Parts: sequence; C-alpha cells; structure tokens
Amino acid sequence: MKANTISIGVFSTIVCAVLLSGCETTEANRIAYDHASASSDQFLKDRYACIKESMGFVQSGKSYVTDGYGQSRSEGKNAVNGPVFNNCMALKGYTQNDEAGRLVVPPALVVPSYD
Repeated sequence: MKANTISIGVFSTIVCAVLLSGCETTEANRIAYDHASASSDQFLKDRYACIKESMGFVQSGKSYVTDGYGQSRSEGKNAVNGPVFNNCMALKGYTQNDEAGRLVVPPALVVPSYD
C-alpha cells in the first residue's frame, strides 16, 4: 500500500510541474516596469487605471454587421492604445524594463494593444 502512495505522490508532483511550467514567464514575453517607490499592488492599480484610460475600439475588415434585432454596428474588438497607455504609465512614474524590472505583469493580465 505504501508503494501506491509514493507513486501517486510522484505522479502528482510531475503533473503539477508540467502544468506550472506552462504558466512560467519566459524572457521573450516578460513585461516588467520599474518605479522608485510603488508596491506590486499599487503598480497593478495604476496599470489598471491606465488600461481603462487607453482602451479603444479597433475595427476589423468588415465595416458593419447586423445583429438579430436589425441593429448594425462596427465589427471589431476592444484593445489598448499602446502610445496612450505608455504615456499614462510614464506620467505615474513607471519606466518599462522588461529585462530586469521588479514590477512584473502576470502573463494572465497581458492585454492586446495597438499603435
């Protein structure tokens, strides 16, 4: 019975390691900032405020689509306006430093942007 417990524990450890490795931030997609005094919590609050301020609508190939109620609207998606976002973060005292910044954006919180 003890052998089964050990093998289940080893199996669980391997499964967890594989699942967590998919969430690891790599050097290629690391987004980080520096700030003289901001905590991680303050950074995420400031970043969220800048995302809200810089959110825009990007129109896709079709100019209009009609929904089921006879209303037509532009087809596209919401995305962050990169230059507006960058200016907002700079005004709050942040500098982007993807290689060594101490305030890292979690991969799950990365949002699409356009220039």
